[in-house]
Amino acid sequence: MTSRYLTALASAVLLAAGTAVAAAPSPALAKATVVDGGGWAHAGARPDRATSRLASPTATPTGYPVAGIDVSSNDHPGGQAIDWAGQYNAGVRFAYVKATEGDDYINPYFDSDYHAAKDQGLYVGAYDYARPDLGDPVGQADYFLNSAQWSTDGQTLVPFLDIEWPYSALGLSDCWGLTTTQMSAWITGFVNEVQAHIGRPPMIYTNTNWWNPCTGNDASFANLPLDIGGYTTQPPPLPAGWNQFTFWQYADSPWPGDKDVFNGSLADLAAFARPNQTLNPAFDSVLARTPQNALAMYPNTHGHGMSTFGSPSTVGTGWGVMNTIDVGDVDGDGHDDVIARDGSGNLWDYPNTSDTGIPTFGAPLKAGNGWNVMNIIETADLSLDGKADVVARDASGNLWEYVNTGTPGSPALSAPIKIGTGWNVMNAIKPADLNGDGKVDLVARDTSGYLWLYPGTGTSTFGSKIQLGNGWNVMTALQLGDMNGDGHPDVVARDSAGFLWLYPNTGIAGVHTLGGRSQIGSGWSSMTALTLGTF
Repeated sequence: MTSRYLTALASAVLLAAGTAVAAAPSPALAKATVVDGGGWAHAGARPDRATSRLASPTATPTGYPVAGIDVSSNDHPGGQAIDWAGQYNAGVRFAYVKATEGDDYINPYFDSDYHAAKDQGLYVGAYDYARPDLGDPVGQADYFLNSAQWSTDGQTLVPFLDIEWPYSALGLSDCWGLTTTQMSAWITGFVNEVQAHIGRPPMIYTNTNWWNPCTGNDASFANLPLDIGGYTTQPPPLPAGWNQFTFWQYADSPWPGDKDVFNGSLADLAAFARPNQTLNPAFDSVLARTPQNALAMYPNTHGHGMSTFGSPSTVGTGWGVMNTIDVGDVDGDGHDDVIARDGSGNLWDYPNTSDTGIPTFGAPLKAGNGWNVMNIIETADLSLDGKADVVARDASGNLWEYVNTGTPGSPALSAPIKIGTGWNVMNAIKPADLNGDGKVDLVARDTSGYLWLYPGTGTSTFGSKIQLGNGWNVMTALQLGDMNGDGHPDVVARDSAGFLWLYPNTGIAGVHTLGGRSQIGSGWSSMTALTLGTF
């Protein structure tokens, strides 16, 4: 993480030592202007429509039991302190505190508010008031990160970027003088930099009336949590791409702070604040078989929107003899191996012998024979022991689980365990924990194109199906994998024209929702096999 303060300190040391330091040229950007603490998350109406803000509701909206506030230096008139103990006693359970604005302003009350709120048992997060007119989204993100005090203590909420109308003292146009393309690029640069440092996507705070015209209805950010501003008695319409919000700022009074609610229970908020599985999240990459029967890995470059995959690397040849190719961590070492069935019905494990980066696969190890009776073979850790098991469907529509009983270098599977019947109405079955409750679910597409979720209710047991969508029969490939590093599997699908689409998992714990799709590739129709994995 870049520190402007470390840079300044280094310059001071050089000057003290008598070293001449030439002044660096400044970019032709507007100078930061922060008047009376600058802007804050306050997007219930345009800044010049004060009457709309004064008419905002004050009662907590029905159906949202977890209340919170967001504060900035504007909530300290005359230096007055916020009574955080009183806020907790009044039912407030979370708070967001403005940390920075642009690249040279830090809220002088941030540190005290941040820690005082935590000391009272609140879940607390930091936010940055975006200044896209100043350019340099990465620099602004680094400046924010230096002050945000991000922690994985289970009490820290994911930070958010406050992107909305400029406040009137700046004298700027509604969209900060940027085109829609420039605005989307600026937001992308900022959120990617934050995610690279904290290991999970930050949240966007905005409102629909600003977002849609100023980003050109950009729907590609729907994989990020949303804090929606709208001073109404019912949740406002959501910006392009999102189909649910995580927080809703519904009022700006009474003092202190603007009033918020969380879209879920207190247990859901605790889950939202829980640190991700790793600060170096596992981004799934694409493993595909080319028309030349080579196996190619397209690395997930952690980008946002269109630029998701890097240049492919060939990781194997001669794979045309295989009629099923999938990946899973067979030996439990944290890296996905390849599971493949040949034309004779033999099942093979190709162990991943690399530690990170481009995978290399060892000599195949036979995991079984007689598998040509199965028309679907998938891998997933149904037994929750850290190793991939096998899920397979036979010609009669029976669904079977084969528990992984092997050891590294010696793959083995248990006798089959029947876990379902009547599955021959499905032409795709994919296992993964879609709703984040720690149990493997099944996502299946039927012959009419409906997409269904069968939520896991235990080890290898599933509840009644829930419709996720329709019209999915236009897709020629369907896979599940964590594409944005938030710890939850997303849906990746290829259509008949060869376009690859990402449907981000926008649900929180116990919820199952998919966000608006974004195109992440083209020209994929030539691939004869396609799967996702962490290598």
